[in-house]
Amino acid sequence: MLRKLPALSKEDHGDTIHVQLRKHHSLTLQPQGHALIAVIDDAFSEMLKQTDLDFKVESFVRDLAPHVATIAIEANVIAITRQQPILSLLDTIIVECVGWGEDLGILGEQFMTKIAAPIVELTNGRATIESTQKDLEKLFTKDSSILKKREKQLRDSELLVLAGHKAIYNSAELLNKQMTGKQLPMFIIFLLQGACFEFLQQTFITFGIKSKEWLNISRLTEALIRSLQPNINADKRQEVINSLPGQLIKFCKKTSFNTEKMENSLADIETEYQAIAAGERGDICDFELLDLDSSMADGNTAIDKKMVRQISGFDHHRRFLYDDKSESEEKVARLKLILNWQDSERLLFTNHNRRKVLHMTYSDMANNLESDYKRLTHYHPSRP
Repeated sequence: MLRKLPALSKEDHGDTIHVQLRKHHSLTLQPQGHALIAVIDDAFSEMLKQTDLDFKVESFVRDLAPHVATIAIEANVIAITRQQPILSLLDTIIVECVGWGEDLGILGEQFMTKIAAPIVELTNGRATIESTQKDLEKLFTKDSSILKKREKQLRDSELLVLAGHKAIYNSAELLNKQMTGKQLPMFIIFLLQGACFEFLQQTFITFGIKSKEWLNISRLTEALIRSLQPNINADKRQEVINSLPGQLIKFCKKTSFNTEKMENSLADIETEYQAIAAGERGDICDFELLDLDSSMADGNTAIDKKMVRQISGFDHHRRFLYDDKSESEEKVARLKLILNWQDSERLLFTNHNRRKVLHMTYSDMANNLESDYKRLTHYHPSRP
C-alpha cells in the first residue's frame, strides 16, 4: 500500500503518509506501525518547515516519504538513519530546488516541469531511485553553468553601479569637507568640483576607500585647497607649490585609468600659484557644496558591533525568506545573497531566476533581523 500511495495521488499535495493511507485505504494502524509512520511524517514535516520550499517541490518531497517508510519496514528502522540512496535523492531535490517556484514566471514553470518528469516516473514505479538521481543531477548540472553565468553578470553589473554611487558619495563628501569655509577663486572651484571630482571617483572605484591610494589622493586634495588660502604661512605655501604638481603627476602615472583631465588641470593650479606669488590672486567666489545621496552614507554606527560582525559574516549563496510589508500583493520571496560588500556595508540579493535585485544596507538587515526574524530567515536544509 505504501508503494502505491504516490501513484494514487494525481495532484500536487502536502499530505503526510497517515493522511494518504486514510484517504486511499481507510487503514487503522497498530501502535507499532502508527509510531513508525509518525516518526517519518514528523521528520519530513520538520525538514519542510526548515526549508520552506515551494508547494510543488514540497509535494515532490512528500511523495518520497512512503519510500523511506518501506525501507524502515523491510530493513528495520535503524536503516533510515544510514546513508541511503533515497536520502541522497532528497538532499539533491531540496538543495537544488530551494528558491525555485512557479511564481518566478516562465523560468519557474519550465524548471518545475523539467524536474517533475523523473520524479513522477519514480513515484509511479517506472524508474529506480538511482536512475532518478542521475536524471536529476544531469538536469541540474546543465542549468548550473547557465545560472552561475547569469548570476555573475548580475553581480558584476550591480556592483559597478553600486561602486559608482559610493564613489560619487565619498568623493563629494571629501570635497565638501575640505572646501567648507574656504576662500577659493572661481576656476579652482570648477576644477575641484569638475576634473578633481571625477578623478577622486575613479581612484575610489579602482583602489577602494581603505587603500593607500585613496588616503594619498585625499591628502593631496587637502594640501591643494589649503595652499590656496590667504592665511597660510608663506614658507608652507611655497613648500606645497614646489611639491604638489609633481606628486599629482607621479600619482597619475601609477593609475590604470585615464588621467588626462586631471593632468591638464595642473596648468591651472600652477597659474594660480604664479598669480599668488605676484600678489594677483583670483577673485574669491561663493559656491554651493556638492549634493550628497544620504542613502549611500555609512549609517550603521548605531548597529550593535556583534550584529555587524554577524551580518558581515554572511557568505555568498546564503538563502533567506523576505516579506516586503510595503507590497501587500507580493508573496514571501525566496532570496539568495550574491554580494556582501563589507567596505560599504551593503548586501545584494536576487531571486532564483537571477532577474530581480534587492539592495539592502547593514542597517536594513539589522532592522529585519531584530524586528521580525520571520521576515528574513536563513534556510537550514537538512536531512530528515
